[in-house]
Amino acid sequence: MHILHAYKVCHTEIYGGIPEVIRTLTNSRQRGVTSGVLAARMRGWGRHLASGTSPIKLTGSFGTLASTPITPSYPFALVREDEAPGRRDLFISNNFVIKKKTA
Repeated sequence: MHILHAYKVCHTEIYGGIPEVIRTLTNSRQRGVTSGVLAARMRGWGRHLASGTSPIKLTGSFGTLASTPITPSYPFALVREDEAPGRRDLFISNNFVIKKKTA
């Protein structure tokens, strides 16, 4: 099973809170479960990283407004992740809505 965690920022950009919980979940070692993270940078170009064995995709951002990254490419990256075949079985967003991918 592959799980995609989507949130506004990543633990590589900010420490504590929800990003830290996502880091803990993605680095847990459970048999047959892999995780990935889709988040935005606080400022700068997008990039791909890895945390342990979990891939992290960070979309580019122009900066933040009210603690939210201004990242026009984030919705498109989310759609690409959603439409990628065989990429994930569960989608978990920051408001904890869980969606099972259908075949």
